[in-house]
Amino acid sequence: MFPVFQESPIIDFYPIDFQIDLNGKKFAWQGVALLPFVDEKRLKEVLADYQHLLTTDECKHIPVFVDSVYF
Repeated sequence: MFPVFQESPIIDFYPIDFQIDLNGKKFAWQGVALLPFVDEKRLKEVLADYQHLLTTDECKHIPVFVDSVYF
């Protein structure tokens, strides 16, 4: 792995080794990778530091969700 990635504050979201649940399947590619859950709050905090580096076009792809209640 590249040294720059090893210093990432979210490196634990990307394990090098992980279990594969075969669930009756014969081949690893048919199984499901068992990865750790991502802490959404921590991920957003880290990504906020880099958002200013995005171009205007890239920012258009960031969804903005608004909760709505319809009667």
